[in-house]
Amino acid sequence: MVVVAVTVDRASGAVVAGPEIVSRGWVYEREAEAVLEEARAAVRDALAERNDPPLGREALGALLRGTLRRFITQRYDRKPVVLPLVLEI
Repeated sequence: MVVVAVTVDRASGAVVAGPEIVSRGWVYEREAEAVLEEARAAVRDALAERNDPPLGREALGALLRGTLRRFITQRYDRKPVVLPLVLEI
């Protein structure tokens, strides 16, 4: 299981904090920090490429889920459950 959390400004749609990624059960603990940093970079890139207008919560969640699923499947040939959390302030 992988959980990815981002905090966005409700008015502007700008990412205020994150992405924070926590995983259980798909990567060995010795490799976890390097793998999670690669995953964070992939999510940051996807967030940077998004276009105006700001994405809604559902669309942003779908973007996070799809980005991480592709990253993990392509690199590690695994298919964990990806839970996106979009927090608004």
